[in-house]
Amino acid sequence: RTTLICFLIGLLSAYGKANSTSQFEIWEDASQADTVRIMALHQVIKRQYIFSDPDSAYYFAQLQFDFAKERGLKKYMALALNTQGVTFSINGDYNNAFVHHTKSLAIRKEIRDKGGIASSLINIGNVFFEH
Repeated sequence: RTTLICFLIGLLSAYGKANSTSQFEIWEDASQADTVRIMALHQVIKRQYIFSDPDSAYYFAQLQFDFAKERGLKKYMALALNTQGVTFSINGDYNNAFVHHTKSLAIRKEIRDKGGIASSLINIGNVFFEH
């Protein structure tokens, strides 16, 4: 029974890494739509880096932010700022987490992204709860 559980965990871990690799290839593929590329990178950040290596997650979220900003994709700029806020929270830097979540919230309010606004408010609440 233990062997089966270990096998399944190993299989799921390998699948997650393989899937992250293919998502990273989509990010690097300039022939893909900009939003598809951004979301592929976001999946890499979520699956591979956010909790295990938040500094790398921050780096990739900055790439995501810069890419979105160059193209005027405010929804994805806010998403990247939100991700960066999470990385600061994970590292215990609640002041920078608050700053990034607040910037994300401002963009989300500007573009009237109700789901995004809710996400930002939840994350700001979590910062206050943790701090």
